[in-house]
Amino acid sequence: MMLRWIGLIFLLLAPQVQGGSVIDGPANVRDMPNGKILVSLNDGVYVICKESIKDWFRIELPVIIQAHYVHNGKIDKGVSLRDRGGRELGVTMDHVLLELASEYRDGVSGKIIAYTHAQNIKKVKGKTGCLTNKSQFRFINSTKARLEEGNYILEKYFNSQNKTFEIGDDFYSPPLLPEITVEYLASGYRIEGGDFHSFFASFEYDPDKPLSENNLCFFHKCLEEIKINDPRRVELVLDGERLRFRSTKGYKSMDRASSPDVAD
Repeated sequence: MMLRWIGLIFLLLAPQVQGGSVIDGPANVRDMPNGKILVSLNDGVYVICKESIKDWFRIELPVIIQAHYVHNGKIDKGVSLRDRGGRELGVTMDHVLLELASEYRDGVSGKIIAYTHAQNIKKVKGKTGCLTNKSQFRFINSTKARLEEGNYILEKYFNSQNKTFEIGDDFYSPPLLPEITVEYLASGYRIEGGDFHSFFASFEYDPDKPLSENNLCFFHKCLEEIKINDPRRVELVLDGERLRFRSTKGYKSMDRASSPDVAD
């Protein structure tokens, strides 16, 4: 599996937007619901949805600004906003507070935190890209035990009789998450994975946090359910598709591109 992890590292290092939803623009971004217009965003810009208030979303927008356009922690009016890849995101319509500002090359990076109407978020399969309430996400743990950290792949690749697993020729075809890794958060999980070729996603769920503060969407792909069957088996529902995973611990890899060692 080393080749796939090299692919993962490449995707992590490549310029990309860690977004949750896509703007249906041009769209106004305001200081509060129905408040003063701060930014006009272009069509297709990725934003991170953090909270819903009726028909409004509080969003985060990572930006890069030339340092001479930032004064007393605020971006000047009429400044073009860009991401780290140089893509134009929109323009400021007023002085805008730049959160978590830090030096970046010859400029300043940070986040704009503001509000936009739900109509400004593009829909996929009839649903908004932002999860807004608990009825749209379920966490099920019938065992009451924590899911173990480590690598997981789809159950269809396992041979339980001889305790081996082997990646099939269909690994790089749908579904988009044939392999995942699970890491612990304080009381929840970070789940990352993909086909390590053309798609990578990262999700976070912590039951001690409000749902609005969990990262359950990556671009337009949203987790609808996490179901823990036992400490080494988990089911994910991703955009209506149920995926069943098993930990590779205790199984020997028969993949020619993988190490032959037995997982610990």
